[in-house]
Amino acid sequence: MKRTLISIAVISMLACTVGCGSSNSSSSSSKATAATTTAAAETTTTAPETTTAATTAATTAATTTAEATTEASTEASTEGEAPSKAAAPTAQEAKEIKDALAMADKFMYGLPTDETQTFTDGNGTEYRKVTDTTFTSTDDVKNYMNDHFTDDFIAENYNFFNSENPKFIDKDGALYTEYRPIGGKYHFTDDEPTIEETFADGYSVFVKNDDYGMAVQVEIAVIKMDDKWKITMVK
Repeated sequence: MKRTLISIAVISMLACTVGCGSSNSSSSSSKATAATTTAAAETTTTAPETTTAATTAATTAATTTAEATTEASTEASTEGEAPSKAAAPTAQEAKEIKDALAMADKFMYGLPTDETQTFTDGNGTEYRKVTDTTFTSTDDVKNYMNDHFTDDFIAENYNFFNSENPKFIDKDGALYTEYRPIGGKYHFTDDEPTIEETFADGYSVFVKNDDYGMAVQVEIAVIKMDDKWKITMVK
């Protein structure tokens, strides 16, 4: 009888041990599953936030780059913009251009002089004192030419000073000019000049010249420099 009771007790203890172990294992498994699910949920929740932040940063960087590119393009366009061309000479300015060419021609063949006041240099060139009160020194002549003609045009056509026998000299506080009787090239008529836009940088002033009784058209090309119209070519 005692042996039977002892056997029953042992069996009961074993059953309890197996049941409790199974219950604890199930409980642990459930807890592990719940923890894993929670961690996954937290990871899933964090990922969109990270993605949103990255997208915002990328968008901001792209916008900044686009704005910088646009600004640089605008600045480059402004810096490379060609200056606007000056408006065409007025009728009065066209007349002054014609008169400037006539004056340069007068410098060539001779300003009015006093034949009693002469000077002969070492090369045998005779000079006479100029009586035109508008021009009393070589600086007056140079300034007039520089105001109405480009440097290249002066060098090619009116080399009054850079030679062994300059056209004008200063002597005794007065202007003297080389005495060499020659005829003038231009004898412009009183017809009004006409103005045309003939090339990219400037304009042409067309005037009529009396060439021994025949009216010949002369084209005077001018450009705006230092706020002045300067002759750059004549044909």
